Order: sequence, then structure tokens, then C-alpha cells
Amino acid sequence: MKRLLIGIDFSAASLHALHYSRQLAAALGLELTLAFANPYTTAESALPERAHKAMISREATAYRQKLNRLMTDYPHEGEGLPEVPFSVEVLAGPPESALAAAAQQHQADFIAIGSRQKHSLGEQLFGSVSTGLIYRAACPVLLIPEGALYTPVAQIALAVDPEAAQVPDLPVLKQVASRLNAGVRPFSVSLSVDGVQAPHRRSYNGVWADVVPAGSIPGGIQAYMQGMPAQWLAMQLPKRTLLQHWLHGQLLRHMAWKSPCPLWIAVPGNQANPSSTA
Repeated sequence: MKRLLIGIDFSAASLHALHYSRQLAAALGLELTLAFANPYTTAESALPERAHKAMISREATAYRQKLNRLMTDYPHEGEGLPEVPFSVEVLAGPPESALAAAAQQHQADFIAIGSRQKHSLGEQLFGSVSTGLIYRAACPVLLIPEGALYTPVAQIALAVDPEAAQVPDLPVLKQVASRLNAGVRPFSVSLSVDGVQAPHRRSYNGVWADVVPAGSIPGGIQAYMQGMPAQWLAMQLPKRTLLQHWLHGQLLRHMAWKSPCPLWIAVPGNQANPSSTA
């Protein structure tokens, strides 16, 4: 493992995620890459092409300076933050695709991005940058809720599809857990409207997992996280068609925006990167 890429848009949520990611990168021994995607570089301009390119170049220089200042001058209320090697990137185009491409280009092991709780109607219907990034990235994504404080990660709760035959194999998460000396504890939610079922354990092809009965998947996950203190929640999402992604997006958006702790999400095919060696 070599690199953590964090998406920055200079909002309060992204600055909080940077504060968290800086400490996480130090704990993992990773280089931190700060990436800002400027969507206006692809917009039409009334300027001549040469003048337009010069304007974009000036903007990119200003944004790079601003990103550098976040690591060198940003006030952290007197809290001493660890020094970590870092680089900055100013990207062009929509944030979801630009961040995904940058992570692949720089062989990032995973992407961190801030997540806020309040969203527009359009985001509630079609998703936000963070939820859109999950299916575009070639590596796992760590969503950091605004307000989450960094604490040493000792336990990671891994949500398992109750209909799956086995616990998902998440190699990058395993490497992260190993470097942090953290345990990974699988669990699943069993939908139980009447509440008759009691919590129990079951085997997924030889790997035991806790089973939590609940009236809804989000409710079961919340109950489990309250009863078994864990610093992270992790899950693997199945690949879906565009229509399926839209129809099943409500659960994803709920977990991405309402998770009480950092949420690690992987999609089949985005769990490993060329740099992901222990």
C-alpha cells in the first residue's frame, strides 16, 4: 500500500475529511494526495481558445496553492497533526469521473471523501458526488461523515449480504486492518417484522458472522453498530445496471449519508490496485 487520495472541494465536510485522512494516512504509512476537480474547465467560454487556456492555467495554479496551504497553514485549533508526505492535483471535469480517473492514474489504494447529511432534492433522487464516485472508482471508497473524529481503528464491522454464500473477500480492507492492528467482524441483518427472532450466529462457508434481526436493513445495521462498538463500517455493493443502481440507490444513499462512522465501500472489481502490496 502506498497512497490515499482524498477529494477536496473546500467545503466544511471535505476539510473535516482531510483532517481525518491526514491522521489515517500517518497511521497507515501512506502518501496523501489532495485532489480538486474543477468542473468549469470544460464549460464553454466566450474567450478565444488561447485566452481560455491561459485562464484555466491561472485557475489551476491558484487551486494548487490553495491545496498546499491546507496542509501547511490550515488552522487545526492548536491540535498537532502528524506530518505526512503529500502531493496535490487539480483536475478537470465532473468530480465523480475526475477523481476516479486520478485515483487510477496515481494507483491510489483507496479514495477518501467527506460526506454531509443535508442534500438537495436532486441529490436525494439521483445521488451525490460521493455516491456517484463509488461505482466509478477502480478502488474502494472511504466515506467520512462530517463530525467524525479520528480515533485508532480497533474494530471494523463488515456487513454481509444475508443471501450471499460467503463473506466477501476485500483484500485492500484486509491490508488496512492489518496495518492498523484492527479486527474485522462480519455480521448480517435478518429481516424480521414481528421481532420474534433472537440475535444468533451463522456460518458463511466456514466463516462465522453475527446475525441481527430487524425490521429494516438500516435499522439492523444501526442496532449492531450501537451494540458492538466499531470505528468503521464496511460493505461490498453488488454491480448493478444503471436502472438497478437508481432503483436500489435509496439504501446506498441512506448508508452513505447517515452512517454514524466512516463507511468503507467496495464494488466487485474495484477492490485491488496495482500498488496494493503489503
